[in-house]
Amino acid sequence: MNNLIKIGQVIPSTRAEGPGNRFAIWVQGCPILCKGCCNPEMLSDANGEFVSIDSIIEMIKITGDIEGISILGGEPFAQIEACLQICEQIKETELSIMVFSGYTLGALKKRNNPEADRFLDCIDLLVDGPYIAGQPEQQRRWIGSSNQQMHFLSDRYSPMEPQFNSANSVEIRFNDGELLVNGWPQGVKALLSKYK
Repeated sequence: MNNLIKIGQVIPSTRAEGPGNRFAIWVQGCPILCKGCCNPEMLSDANGEFVSIDSIIEMIKITGDIEGISILGGEPFAQIEACLQICEQIKETELSIMVFSGYTLGALKKRNNPEADRFLDCIDLLVDGPYIAGQPEQQRRWIGSSNQQMHFLSDRYSPMEPQFNSANSVEIRFNDGELLVNGWPQGVKALLSKYK
């Protein structure tokens, strides 16, 4: 069993990638290649860096004041073994798990892949479906395009909670002289276009 995951970015504390304060992991590499992807730098397998799964789990466990983890990409199901290892260990804690995938839930279930099924069993919230740039989502939080759906795979959250019906957000932070922007895709693009 491989103990490495290829990561594009980690943000230990964000409110723009799921309910509450979250530890967000962007995996590197995506076979779907959605046109207009808001994370194009995370599509290629050539980018990013390999990090040990144990070190990611340790970072999560020592990060205080988080409600859960969010795994984005890239495509988490393209690194299913590594993501599964992380999620099975995190599931043993009080933390929630949210995953963003360009695959639909139906397509993932049709794979008849035991690892995919185990991964899905760990997930509390799944946002599924490819990002379609021409269908920006204006109403639902944490959703990039209107074709995407949020699936409540456990009873941890309810779609009736107000946080699931509020506006999307964008976060901006400086880290070692680098500007980092994450959150709502249309908001990120609009913000960045002002500074080109």
